[in-house]
Amino acid sequence: MLILRTLLLVPANQERRIGKARSVPADALILDLEDSVPLSEKDAARQMMAASVDELATGGQEVFVRTNSLPTPYAIPDIKVVVTRGLRGICLPKSESADDIHKVDVLITDAEKEAGLML
Repeated sequence: MLILRTLLLVPANQERRIGKARSVPADALILDLEDSVPLSEKDAARQMMAASVDELATGGQEVFVRTNSLPTPYAIPDIKVVVTRGLRGICLPKSESADDIHKVDVLITDAEKEAGLML
């Protein structure tokens, strides 16, 4: 069983902070695409984060991504890009119902299939 006691939130649009997080002894890193990223930087942050997940995981980090919330126009593109090798999980902010979780489950499953991650 994975026990996570310390979680470090890192803005996904700040390459320097992502690099620095490699050396922090947190149990897991959460690359944040939501509140810490200005609207004008959402696309760039998504690409920077996608390039970092596998590298961080290969370096021994447990990597999660905090996507934007479902009602925003950013959530679906976030999920499509972040589902990649090395990702441990997705943190869904501001979820309001079990239906939100079901929708995200379907989106993740589709993204896993597209990325060739499903057996």
